[in-house]
Amino acid sequence: MHRRPSGWDTHFGRWVCTYGTSELAETLGVTRHALYHWIAGRRSPTADRALQIVSLSHGRLSLDCIYHQRELASPSSQAQAETPCESTSR
Repeated sequence: MHRRPSGWDTHFGRWVCTYGTSELAETLGVTRHALYHWIAGRRSPTADRALQIVSLSHGRLSLDCIYHQRELASPSSQAQAETPCESTSR
């Protein structure tokens, strides 16, 4: 059994999961692999893609939420409860 990466347990990760990785990747013109890097906190989306994500989320995600992912996805991070994000619904 595989353990779900901690990046998926963040507001941004849950939103991406709800939206759909394939659909989001296609909409943004990126690969699913790129999305997985964002969720894992290894990379962050470019500013134009982050703005697209905020727009697609209808304001449920903020730029702070998206760029805070890198810190939140870290296995040693204690910032999980301090996320600047709101609800996870699409």
